[in-house]
Amino acid sequence: MLSTIFITLCLSLVAAKALPAEPSTGFNGSWPVGVKRALPVFEIDYDDYPQSAENICYSWYCNNGPRAVAPNRPAADQNRASNSCGNVDPNRCSTRVGHDAGYQCDEWPWANSNAGGANAVTRCIPSGDNGGSGASWGNFINNKGSQAPGYVLQDNVDFAEIRVVNVPFPDENIAHFCLGERGVPITPGACDQLDHGQPYLQQIG
Repeated sequence: MLSTIFITLCLSLVAAKALPAEPSTGFNGSWPVGVKRALPVFEIDYDDYPQSAENICYSWYCNNGPRAVAPNRPAADQNRASNSCGNVDPNRCSTRVGHDAGYQCDEWPWANSNAGGANAVTRCIPSGDNGGSGASWGNFINNKGSQAPGYVLQDNVDFAEIRVVNVPFPDENIAHFCLGERGVPITPGACDQLDHGQPYLQQIG
């Protein structure tokens, strides 16, 4: 009997550890009961940040990545150091390992989010694309910029839903993984294909 209770307790702890990143209620946790607010929406515009968008979509369709995250500003460096954007020097997007100049290592979930870290997907993308999308997210969680939600998101407490918008369709020569957002099936085989001239295939971790 005691062993059964112990096993049940252990399984419960494992299940708790494996909870998804998204909040189950759809409401942010820093608001008192009665005034809780629905998750704000942060949009990545494909027209502006196509490579950031593709990396996010790759995570969603090929690695079961979260579609809602909370900021975790203090953990950014540690999370980045646990995947291929930071666990080696130089990282895989550096000219020192033969990559073209002008690229940075992008990751989803972002390193400064609650879900960042070892299981993030990474991709070498143009510096402007990476920096622009990252700055937009930074402004958003700090209640700045055109998408400001109306309050500063608290670390590991306040979640935001992430959406990729303005995905080109049906031009598959532009969009790839994000065609899933337009209803195109993304098959396991598609997840293994090199994406339109991308010199380094996405990595997990």
